[in-house]
Order: sequence, then structure tokens, then C-alpha cells
Amino acid sequence: MPTADRLPTPLRRASPGVVAATVCVLVAIVLLAAWGVRPMELARYAAYWVGVVALPGVLVWRVLGPRLRYGVEDLAVGASLGYAAEVVGRIAFTAAGLPPVAGALAPSALSVLALAVPSIRRRAARPWVALPAAVSWGYAAIALVTSVWFAFGYFARQPVSWTGRGGPENDLLFALALAGEATHRWPLEFPWVQGEPLLYHWFFAEHLASATQLTGVPLPTLVLRLDLLPAMALVLLGTGALATRLARRSWVGPLAGGLLLVVQDASALPWSKLLAQPTADLMGVPYDVSFWWSTSGAFAAVVFTPLAVLLVDVVRGAARRRTWWLLVPLLGVGAGAKASVLPVVLAGTAWVVLSQWWVTRRLNRPALTALVAAGVVFAASWATIYGGQSQSLVLGPFRYVLTTALGSLLLGDTVPGRSALVLVLALIACLATLLVPVAGLGLLLSDRRARTDPAAQLALGGLILGVAGVVLLYHQGQSNLYFLRTALPLLTAAAAWGVSTRVASGVPVKALRPAAVAFAAGLVVMAVLALRDWAVFGPGQGALSRFGQVLIPWAVLAVLALAAAAYLRRSPGRRAVLGLLLVLFLAGAGAVRVPGQAVGWVASHPVGWVDQQANPSQQIDADGVRAARWIASHSGPDDVVVTNALCSNGSSAEVGVCVNRTFWVAAYTERRTVVSGWGYTATANRLATETGAVNNWEVPFWDRARWDAVRSFLADPSTTGADQLAQRGVHWVLAVPGYDPVGDRMGDVADPVFRAGGATVYRLRAPQPPSS
Repeated sequence: MPTADRLPTPLRRASPGVVAATVCVLVAIVLLAAWGVRPMELARYAAYWVGVVALPGVLVWRVLGPRLRYGVEDLAVGASLGYAAEVVGRIAFTAAGLPPVAGALAPSALSVLALAVPSIRRRAARPWVALPAAVSWGYAAIALVTSVWFAFGYFARQPVSWTGRGGPENDLLFALALAGEATHRWPLEFPWVQGEPLLYHWFFAEHLASATQLTGVPLPTLVLRLDLLPAMALVLLGTGALATRLARRSWVGPLAGGLLLVVQDASALPWSKLLAQPTADLMGVPYDVSFWWSTSGAFAAVVFTPLAVLLVDVVRGAARRRTWWLLVPLLGVGAGAKASVLPVVLAGTAWVVLSQWWVTRRLNRPALTALVAAGVVFAASWATIYGGQSQSLVLGPFRYVLTTALGSLLLGDTVPGRSALVLVLALIACLATLLVPVAGLGLLLSDRRARTDPAAQLALGGLILGVAGVVLLYHQGQSNLYFLRTALPLLTAAAAWGVSTRVASGVPVKALRPAAVAFAAGLVVMAVLALRDWAVFGPGQGALSRFGQVLIPWAVLAVLALAAAAYLRRSPGRRAVLGLLLVLFLAGAGAVRVPGQAVGWVASHPVGWVDQQANPSQQIDADGVRAARWIASHSGPDDVVVTNALCSNGSSAEVGVCVNRTFWVAAYTERRTVVSGWGYTATANRLATETGAVNNWEVPFWDRARWDAVRSFLADPSTTGADQLAQRGVHWVLAVPGYDPVGDRMGDVADPVFRAGGATVYRLRAPQPPSS
């Protein structure tokens, strides 16, 4: 048997990375299986992901993209590009009237054919450079911790199936409904309001539609289980590749990935809330929570990483002609992936152009070209994909804090002493904590050599946009945070680059001990401070006093940091690393949440555990979902459903305010409904903005004639009402307990064809022709 030192050189070099990757894949398989993914579903999805997504993306990247430092970086960034290629192919074929599945497969087919061309084959066969063993295991450690966090924080609390009443978060049902719409129909509409055009970033839905059609895996399993971990791994490795390209040092890759996925905002939340509520927050929804909460956000993060790598080369003047062949299509996919992607590109490239002209009086022509291209794509997408709608995003300086838990604690209606001063102080606190993962940008911009690099200015432009989005814009669902979230892969990569500017090349590991101690100190101090809930206030306690109490943990951190700074300043040899140690100390304070929750959940719950009380606001009847799934299996894609589930909080005649986010009927039937909720539609968002509604999910339905017709038919079914609905394409009636009443005469105009508990599916009888 050959020993390790006798193995071929390429195999010896690849083995640490292969072992690390294998461990991560095996853990992911165990977690997915424990939370209900069947082996054949996993196998079919893996084959699809490798053959349809990764293979064409990696080949195109290796042929057209810049050469990255390590082979695994080519794989990760290339696979991310594969998501974009799949969506472009599907949309192009669908718009041309061709089979959408053929479009999704087109990039793979073209890739196989392209390999027959010798010049393309030579470009694709780049030498493989393996990651150093320590870097490989650094990535693996982050991936393992994050995978466990997602499993216990997401899989355990967002059920694929359930008994009684429950269900996943509304935003996930929203994504599920759009995926069903993209799977079966074109052009797309908001499926819960028949005839309402889909003005939204919907490209993620096309990816999910391809996945379910090519694998046969149900959409709920894809959205709630399978699609998340590969996306997380690609964003981790893509961010690392971006950092390595910026700093030209391998160890910054895992550091950047850790800053993105492990170091969250340094909110002083108590352990009692952290372990009980994965989504608990004080200053705003953390990045990891938003990653699973927003399916479109996760898809956009995947697409953004290759785009950011290309932009770095462009602004540095290192882009080749073929770089633009990738950049321009990626701008288009980014536009449809998330509305915040192109603003980040515009802000970053605009800042590069302005800052370089200000300093050198010379134009950075490649950056200007990218700026113009992004502007053209943005204008086109704004008119077509979004229909010129703002999605309820409005100018609202300082109002962001009102959407946070901190804002409720300090500025609620019953809090004495509310003032503009408290509002501003709270906003500053929110910003400070949200920017903890990117504190290393301060090191980058204070380095005389690095800050003149156009790539550093690209990151600074993204940061300025992110901060402006928080300070100047308002959205009741914190969507203004996505300008910062979208830019985070670039910002954390640049922050890791900033850290590297304080570490000399070839420094021995022993010399890095103070950095490790600083990180550990921040983590331990914040973990100890989290033993108490600092947001428990006395009766009548004023807003300013409350703010001071909430700030105590940060005051402790500040005192310790100042004490350490005073000590280090006495030693001339350590003054140079003072900024580095402070940044890592803050990073440690922000790293309590993800590892702490993961360890706590593993210690207190078995693998595969499900929290039945995770989403108390969700009261979706499990039998109603079974009935909806029956419709999905027994109806045509153009069949329309009428349902009594109009308001998500109960009967429209009994609730005080109708909550309009009833997405689950469209999500599980995969069919359009006449109306079953109307939240998040372009019309609802517009009306919320025009009327100044506090919550757009409380806006009443605008089509009163349709509303009255549906309610009248349900309450008093008649042949006339059934014929009117049939003219709208309605074939099915879904009646579920707990919502609007359904009259006893429904059986006179529709045939009951399926029952699940108290839920009943009726098929409308064909309209009778008029008698002669």
C-alpha cells in the first residue's frame, strides 16, 4: 500500500482540500436526511446541480473569466455563474415560445459541444492549484458551523409538512408561490391575485422551476431544504475568492467568509432569546437570517460574487475583452435577481470614477464603461422587470430605526421621553453594530498604499450606498437594508484585505497569537454579557435611560478596548497592530450569535428535532395544505382556484384588519387564484405608499367588484356566480375551516372531489349552454 509521501504530487496537494470538502458534504447529507430529505431526492438534486448548474458555469468561467489563484475558487465562482446561465437559457427559451426545460439544459448541452473545440478545451484545462491545508480547513470549519446553524435554526423551524395548524414563514411561502408560477406559466403574474403582473425580482423563481422540473423534487423540499446549503457554500467560497484576489494572500479567504457568515452584528441579545428564537434581533435582521428568509436574497448573493470578481478586474484596468462578455450578461441577471444588485454596482463604479478623477484628474475608463453599462441595464430593468415601481421603498431619513426592535423599545407609543435625540442616537447604534463585520475597512482605508487601489474605492462606494440606504430610506420590512446586505460579500472581502495590510508577509504563526487573543477576548466578553437581558426596563423608565441601559454591553467593550489601546501604546513595537487587534476584538464580539446558537442547539436538541411552536403567527391548516397539494396534482397549469382563505388571520367578516399575506394557497396548489391575499403585489405596495399605510399587509383589496363576487359566491353559491367564475378560468374551489364561511349549497354547483379533514376540494361544473 503506498504511503502518503509516495502518492502523485497533484493528489498529495489536493488531499487536504478533498478531505475537508468530503467532510462538509457528508455532514450536509446527514443534516438534510435528518430533516426529511429522501435519498433519491438528494441524489437527483445532486446530479442536476453538478450537470446543469455547475458544469456549464465552471466551463464558461474557465474559458472566459480571469484565472483565479486556486482551483476551488474557479469551481465556486464558476458554479455561481452557472446559476445565471441556467436562468438566462430558461427565460430566453420561454420568451421565444420554446420549452423552458430545454432552455435550462441549453448551457449544459453547449458546454459539452464546446469541449470538442481544441482551443476551448485548452483554456478550460487550466492547471489546478490546491488550497493550502490550513486554508481548506478554515473554509471547512466555517461551512460546518454555518450548516449546523442553518439546520437547527432553519430546517427545524420551517416545516415541509406538519399536523394541526402551523407552517413556514410567510416570506418563504411567497417565494414558493412564485416558484410555482414560474414552473407552470408565462408571462408571470402574482399568482394570488389573478391578472396582477409580476413586477418583482423573480429570477430566483426560474432557477427553482428548472430544479423541480428536471429533478422531480417537490418545490417545498427545494425551497425549504435542498437549495440553501449549496448556495451558502458558493457564497462562502466566492467571497473568499474575491478576498484572495483583492489581497493576493490565501488566508484572507476564510477570514472574509467568516466575517460574512459567522460575524454578525454585535447586538447585545441574551442567551435566553438567542437559543429560543433564531430570528431574534435588536438592530435589524442579521445577514444569516436574511439569507434563508429571503430566497431572492440568497440567489442574488450567489450571482453577485462572480460579478464582484469581474468588477475588481475592471476597475483595476486588468480586464480583458472576454471579461465584458461575462460582465454584461451578469449585470442583466443581477438586475432580475435583486433590485439592490445594480445600485451597488452603480455606487461602487461611480465612486471609483469620481475619486480617481479627484485625486489624479484622470478618468478610470474601464470603471466608467462599467458604470454606463450598469446604468443602461438598470434603466431597462426598472422599466421592464419592475414596471417603474418602488416596492414601497421611500425616502425616510432616520426612520429605519422605527422598524427595529430597538426602535420599539426606545420610541414606542408608551415610552416616556421620546425625542429626536433618542431617534438619532438609536440610529447611530444600529449602524455601528451592523458594520461590525466590515470594521476592517477602516484598516484598508487608512493604509496609504491600499486605499489608492481602485478596488478599495469600489468597496467604499458600496459601503456609502449601504449606509445611505439605512440612514435615508425607509421600508416597513427593512428592505432598505438590502443595499448593505447585497454589498456584504464585497465589503467583508475588502475588510479581510484591510486586516492583511497589518500582517507582514511570512510572519510566523506565533506572532499572530495577540490577534487570536483579541478575537477570543471579544467573543468571551460578549458571551458573558449575554447572560443578562439588557432590554428589560423598569416601569416608567424614560427613553434616554433605556438607551443608556441597552448601551452598557458596548460601553464595557469600549472600556476594555481603550484599556488595551492604552497598554499597547506604551510599546512602540505593538502600536502598529493596535488597529488590527481592535478590529478582531469587535469581530469576536459579533461572532457570539452563530457559533453560540449552533453549539447551544446541538447540546440541547437531537439532530432532526422540529420546533412545533417556531412560527406562532402561522395558523395554516395542515389538511388545507393536503387539499391544495391534491389540486396541484390533479389540475391543469392554467386552471384557476377560488378559495375562502382570503385574510391570513381568519374570516374577512370577523377580523378587525384583514392581513393580506395569504400566499399559501397559491404556494401549495401551484395555481393562480382569483384572490387569496394580495400582499406584496405592486398595486398593494403602491397603495400603501400613497395612503401612508403603516403596514402594506393591511392595505384593503382594491377591486371591490371581484372581492364582493368571490365572497358572495362562497357564502351563497349559485349557478350564476359559478358561471361568472368559470369565465375567469376557475375550475376548483378550495374550502378550508377557519376562514370565510362557505354555504351549504356549494354541492349544488360544484362536485366535492377530495376531502382532507375539514378541508374540501370542489370541481366547478361546466357552464350549461343557454337554452334555445
